[in-house]
Amino acid sequence: MPLGLRRRAGRQRLLPFLERRHRLERRFKWAIAAITLAALSAALATSQAARDLVDAAATLPKRAELAVLRLVGVDRDDAYYRRLYRELRDEDWRRRRRQQIGTAVASLEQTDRDSPIFRRGFLRAAGLAPGMGLLRPGNFDRILLLSGLVYEPDDRGRSYRLKPDTRSVWVRKVDLGNANEGPMLLPDTPELRAAADAIGGIVVDDSVQVTNSWGLRGPEPDPDAPLRGLVLGDSFMQGMFLPEQSTPPALLERVLSDALKTRVALLNTAVAGYSAEQYYACLREFRGRFKPDFVVLSVFSNDFGGEDDGVPEGGGDWEEAGYWLRLIQLACREHDTMLVTVPVPSRTQVAATRSDYHYPGRLSTVIDTPAPYVINPLDDFINANIRLMSTGPVRPESSPLYNGHLDNDGHFSALGSRVWAESVGRRLSLLLRRRLDRVPAVFPNKALAAARE
Repeated sequence: MPLGLRRRAGRQRLLPFLERRHRLERRFKWAIAAITLAALSAALATSQAARDLVDAAATLPKRAELAVLRLVGVDRDDAYYRRLYRELRDEDWRRRRRQQIGTAVASLEQTDRDSPIFRRGFLRAAGLAPGMGLLRPGNFDRILLLSGLVYEPDDRGRSYRLKPDTRSVWVRKVDLGNANEGPMLLPDTPELRAAADAIGGIVVDDSVQVTNSWGLRGPEPDPDAPLRGLVLGDSFMQGMFLPEQSTPPALLERVLSDALKTRVALLNTAVAGYSAEQYYACLREFRGRFKPDFVVLSVFSNDFGGEDDGVPEGGGDWEEAGYWLRLIQLACREHDTMLVTVPVPSRTQVAATRSDYHYPGRLSTVIDTPAPYVINPLDDFINANIRLMSTGPVRPESSPLYNGHLDNDGHFSALGSRVWAESVGRRLSLLLRRRLDRVPAVFPNKALAAARE
């Protein structure tokens, strides 16, 4: 053997059949590991918490970039800063809503399982049972349970919308255990009425409504009317518990027609549970189809925060609401459409403590609107309430301008709707006359010239 070289020690080899068996065992173990990993990945992919975690992690680069912009002193009015900040807020809202919907789905399924047969029958007649009912974001930061026989999903901004050509009615004292309680808009069918009676629900017969072909409350739209207006709002403008002819937009339409001596068509896009985000989506949806000459934007305190935020006492998220309200303003300016904003007065402000410092007082901090285009009907409501409470042999227990007699409800009564329409109509007719003088081309019908005299 040459110097310096050693024979490499040989490795003892297994017999061929044993080596083959060990090789197969190793492959089997790798296959098991791969299958297990795939199963875990699938489980994580279907886990809401895991998806939320992944989504949150995906926003980390943007959050870091925003932190750097703040650190170096970039102005918050900078266009890039605002866009980045808004993207993060939108993602936070989407994640929060997904979590809330997951919780609501579990609650509804539990309610359906635990309910007696008569309640399960009601859930199905009402279109609220699992697989039938809609769980959609609304009322600023809540998840609402809605009848799938009355509403349909809308993923283009409105979250949900009323089905076209559908007859429905408000039902009080709806008790669904953990899922929901309170008045609900449900299909007006004999089956629903019988099922509601079985659970102690009360059908409000005067509140029957039939949507038009556009899926809105009111008559068929009239895009050829000489003067057209579009109303944005929530349950106050939709007319909760009210008949068709007594909703605020229906009454305002008549007030304006009488004042301006021409045919006025108001498109009522309001739906219960809508907030500023849905108002903007409604404007985008119907502006091109209806081509309004003016827009009435109705807001209420719950447009600026959730139930527990204490908006009248100074709480709430005015920044979030203000973002959507400013988009409405910009859209109206872009199309030369007159916009008036009308804060709904609450029953407490009218009949108890005025307390309007925060709502609607802070409205001017989130929208930049000349004084004539903000119509606050609070004083007209207070005056009307004084007259109504002091007339007649018996003093009413609560303000006749609101539905206090219906489970202490705080929405407008038919009398309240009329006060609202007359208050808004007085200012709006003045503004429309002035606009006619300044920009005659806005109103194609020359019959409106009489309104200038």
